[in-house]
Amino acid sequence: ATNSAATKRSNVSNNKSGIPEVMSHVVSDASLQVTICVHGPRAQRPATVTLYRRTSAVRTTALYGRSKIRNWWGVCDVIQLGKVKVDAGTLDAEKEGRTENALLVALVCSREDDEEDGGAVHNGEGGGNRRRIGRDGVEIVGHDDDDASEGDDDSYVENNKEDEDVTSDESDASDSSSSSEDEESRHRGEVILLLATRSGLQIKRRLQISTLPNFAPSIGMHPSTYVNKVVLAGIDCSTNRMKMILLNIRSGKVVHDFKCLTKHSERNEVITVMEQSPAVDTIAAGTSLGRVHLLNLRHDVKLFTLNHSRRTKTGVVPVKVTALSFRTDGGAQRQGLAPLAVGRDDGDVSVWDLTPRDSEEDDDREGFGTSKKMSRNKKDAQRTLLTTLSQLHRGGVSHLTYLPNEPLLLSSGARSNSLVMTIFDSPDHSGRPLRSRVGHSAPPGVIRYLHPGSMGGGILANASDGTDASSCQILSAAGPRERTLRVFSTARSVLDKEYSQGKGLTKRARELGLGDRTELLLPEIVAFTTCEARNRDWGDLVTIHRDHAMAYVWSTRRGAQSGPVLRQSNWNVSAMKPPPPVRCHATSVCISS
Repeated sequence: ATNSAATKRSNVSNNKSGIPEVMSHVVSDASLQVTICVHGPRAQRPATVTLYRRTSAVRTTALYGRSKIRNWWGVCDVIQLGKVKVDAGTLDAEKEGRTENALLVALVCSREDDEEDGGAVHNGEGGGNRRRIGRDGVEIVGHDDDDASEGDDDSYVENNKEDEDVTSDESDASDSSSSSEDEESRHRGEVILLLATRSGLQIKRRLQISTLPNFAPSIGMHPSTYVNKVVLAGIDCSTNRMKMILLNIRSGKVVHDFKCLTKHSERNEVITVMEQSPAVDTIAAGTSLGRVHLLNLRHDVKLFTLNHSRRTKTGVVPVKVTALSFRTDGGAQRQGLAPLAVGRDDGDVSVWDLTPRDSEEDDDREGFGTSKKMSRNKKDAQRTLLTTLSQLHRGGVSHLTYLPNEPLLLSSGARSNSLVMTIFDSPDHSGRPLRSRVGHSAPPGVIRYLHPGSMGGGILANASDGTDASSCQILSAAGPRERTLRVFSTARSVLDKEYSQGKGLTKRARELGLGDRTELLLPEIVAFTTCEARNRDWGDLVTIHRDHAMAYVWSTRRGAQSGPVLRQSNWNVSAMKPPPPVRCHATSVCISS
């Protein structure tokens, strides 16, 4: 049992302090059997990349020096661009003369403050062209006068000869940089291209967005059919409005600065997620104020907008869009639907039909599905809300993806530590949970095997003595932040479940205006005990809780509370009456055999 599934203690050689680091982004390739992880200390922005081959760390690279880390340079997003052919000798001297596949990844980086150390500028051999070399010996491109080719080749193979002994001369290069060149390099965003093979990791190029010094990117994507180009979205620090550009990763030039969202955005509104649609040149962009814009990249036009909000005691407030996914199966096409799933930070998932419909079609379809609702915006009146999956993930939705050619939506929670598969097979287009994998969203406090044996010394599960999978179940009680009781099977994960503490707690919490159902659950469990004897006749599990006098009886067969509340006759059960005194709080529990 660990305190956090997102925290990892790095085992690489350059992390000698032993400080736990947080993984922020992970991309992998199944054919190469490699994984690239971006991580960093919790108090800083992530700026370290580690290459894993299967489960072993191969190499770790720091993207920035200490000065830039202090200036809050870090990775905001990772874009997987595909595989390319490279000379294996550039990454491993023992493989010189051989070619192999490499994973090409673009790291979207930005800084948050006004201070930054500039890179050095080296004069090329031709005398007229100048090459800017960073402190890590990597060529920096991105100026307006860059003469690199913008051809849309299908591969990204560089044949430039690598500079020798650049790393050893980096201090001299830094001293030779002039103040005017430092001013030119004052920018807030850049893209770092990484090449990863099974045995090595190399920073190929740094693309500084120097033509837009006030642009701080926060997210990126690779549009379909746009070869060697990526779309970057972020905020213009001079106006505090969202901005989106198209960048050529071969030349480092800004191909286009999109204007379709500038006049429709509000101050401090940022793009939080982008997703490629099945239609070429069209993407969906979600914002921090609950808007989802459908954009045409070729014509720089906003097609329409979908708005999302939630009701609170103070009124209607917008929600943050955290995930997007388009459904592409044939069943939706035969029904004339173009579903788009929108994940929100309040845990709901909204499913929209993007197919435009006129009023006559809407009258014919009225009453077919009770969950349908037309958008109130006059311009967007032809888009239909098919259904809303309420509180699918407590704490917000982290990621959504429709499985290819299937009516299945796979979703993960930002804080719920859950993975849910939803199927859309109902005539009214509503979804229902098909499978789920749920764990504790807070550190567990007490764990033990469900039935550790009559002597309390544990069990030995094997096939020879007839032991089944039910003996491999572990009871786990969460801490004060979650207050749930779960059972996990080490043999069959389909047996994992949460023990029920009452029906309709989520709905009741919403009616009472609570953030989630945690406040309606029992206090934190501090101890429990079980007994298998006659577990079909009465409960076989008893729990006691922190700062609580009563004990509660559960049934492991039913997976819920089943028995009476164990208490003295003069103790009040109602929370509206005075509780038992502190000296009566339970501290330990045991059941006779």
